[in-house]
Amino acid sequence: MLTGYCVRQVRKRATDLSILEPAEIAAILKQLEEVEPVTKRPIFGQIRSQMLGSFENIGGILVDGSAFFQIKGSWPVAFTMWRYKGRDARLESERTIPLLDLTWLTKKQLTSINWNDETEVERECKTLYRDPRAVTVALGEDRVSLREWTGETMLDFKRSRRRNEINQTCVGGLPSGDHRLGNKKAYGETDGKFIGFMDELTPCRVKRSTPDRPWFYLDTRFMSTKKARCLSGPPTHLGYCAKDLESAKKFFFWYSLARTFLQHPYPMWADSDNMWQPMIPPALEAQVCQAAFAIGYAENECVTTTFPSYNPVKGLPELTIRNPLTPLDNQSFWSTTLRPFCEPTASSGIRDLICSVDDLFTEWRKVFRNCSEVPISKKPYLIGTHGLTIGAGIVQIRDYMREESSPALQQRLGEVQAKLRIVKSEFFGLATSSAGFDYFGPQKKAPSSVRVSNIDRSVATYP
Repeated sequence: MLTGYCVRQVRKRATDLSILEPAEIAAILKQLEEVEPVTKRPIFGQIRSQMLGSFENIGGILVDGSAFFQIKGSWPVAFTMWRYKGRDARLESERTIPLLDLTWLTKKQLTSINWNDETEVERECKTLYRDPRAVTVALGEDRVSLREWTGETMLDFKRSRRRNEINQTCVGGLPSGDHRLGNKKAYGETDGKFIGFMDELTPCRVKRSTPDRPWFYLDTRFMSTKKARCLSGPPTHLGYCAKDLESAKKFFFWYSLARTFLQHPYPMWADSDNMWQPMIPPALEAQVCQAAFAIGYAENECVTTTFPSYNPVKGLPELTIRNPLTPLDNQSFWSTTLRPFCEPTASSGIRDLICSVDDLFTEWRKVFRNCSEVPISKKPYLIGTHGLTIGAGIVQIRDYMREESSPALQQRLGEVQAKLRIVKSEFFGLATSSAGFDYFGPQKKAPSSVRVSNIDRSVATYP
């Protein structure tokens, strides 16, 4: 994989990256490859094992692909140098791969260097190499994934059609008239006794659920953090339920960390990896969980809605699902489980955020002084002629505010967003600083050895 300059320099000098000059390292920028095979995502396990078992890693760098290609978005690509040692080399196939993180380099910085002038290349590359942002990261660390850490089972209600359903035109638990009733895949069950939600919040009858609890759509991949959702019922797939306080701590952490990364991006080198278990010091556990609960309280898609009877077929009962995160119901999951955990020890920022959400719902309560339901135009989460009730969720309140042009609700929603940004910044600081739980910091263990033949792993020396 070495090209041009890099090949000549490696042959002329040595293949030990520690004695290569910065200009030689710069030549690495001209050859790129995908990062995924050197991570420990299960899908790449076999190719990683075969490659690392026969090849000794000499060195490499990570860069932002958008600095080299005209692409939408940014993701890491790597140039790595390897020495083939043979199939019988008995190299440690589970070892980590250290790479120099240069993902902060921009296209402007790179194009400003005259790559034909060796003196300038040497000078500029020394400057880049000594930049404090040029740190070494280890890909392929042994970590427990967030999914394993939760210890909970994932729930899906998107499924293949059964044999007796293949030629039917109406299959599953979606409401009458939904075009997806005829899809190749089925969603839920016609006689389901619970409500789940499609991507755009259309209710669906499902067989299994834990009602009156927050449900989450959670994907372990860093690159999918923007898809994280908190709902009143199960999503079509990758669904997890916060059934009690202990499970809520883990799922709200996972969800809130993912939502925080939309405001404060995670390091680019982690993009191809899976999110892992945090190592939270006991002294910080309460603060971390309180911040996660507050973020989830302020940013969720929980709704209150009804699935009419005799829909999609005759004889079916009416189903109702409530918002588990409303403060206006003293029996909601928020009122009985999460709020007591946050009071009275939460930080001022967390308390301010919680109060701002409380104020929003207090303003919402005023809408129902003379009625029990307010009309709203057709929304995916409403079936039939039902309107909104006092138990509505934030997304429903926002929809009502937009239709009615309510200045009071608009002000309260703005205050929630402002306070939410502050708490997300605090949460990100906790996650990434050495004074917090240093989520992206080095693992607190010795690095793995490259070669395992003829040595005891427990006393291996590390290069």
